[in-house]
Amino acid sequence: RGRVPGFQQVALYRQHDVTVRNGDAPTRLIPGISASVELFDVLGAQPTLGRGFQSGDDVQGAEPVAVLSYGLWQELGSRQAVVGTRLTLDGEPHTVVGVMPRGFWFPDPSVRVWTAEPLNPESVSWNSTLIGRVAPGYDVRAMAAPVARLVAMLDERFDYPAQWDKTKGAVITPLRDDLMRGMKPALLATLGALALVLVIACVNVAALML
Repeated sequence: RGRVPGFQQVALYRQHDVTVRNGDAPTRLIPGISASVELFDVLGAQPTLGRGFQSGDDVQGAEPVAVLSYGLWQELGSRQAVVGTRLTLDGEPHTVVGVMPRGFWFPDPSVRVWTAEPLNPESVSWNSTLIGRVAPGYDVRAMAAPVARLVAMLDERFDYPAQWDKTKGAVITPLRDDLMRGMKPALLATLGALALVLVIACVNVAALML
């Protein structure tokens, strides 16, 4: 934290599906993400109600907090006063600190809740994804030198098994490319179909004019 070369700010996150219980409603499992407090700042996203995570939310022993998706907020009754209330996630009460705007999603549209992850600086068995905002003066597609420095830092601190060696083949992927990876074939197919429909329409109009 604060030592990742080439980045203005970096957050980590991981998939963390949770059970949710609200009042007398049946307990159910929903897709979730646990993250460090920098996540929404890195994404440049602001809640429509309340706040995002703040410094101290991911410290071990801190009060558990959660940010709701717009969809989950609606499912829970769309109460304007939801901020500050308690929601039971994985059997543990969490304070709701914010609600994200309609249409916001990360890292995929199925995610319903984001929780602050208690971070242990001494842990050596962590598996998460890093997302960062590139520092001024750097370009996301020309980050070879900062990545090399980051890899060297990891190599100094950790002793990786060969099959999990994070110092091999390290790359940075622009967020837009990463989020669109699974949808690109479908989007290209849709674009092709639209182009074909446009060509057919143009041919028909030309035939009528003739």
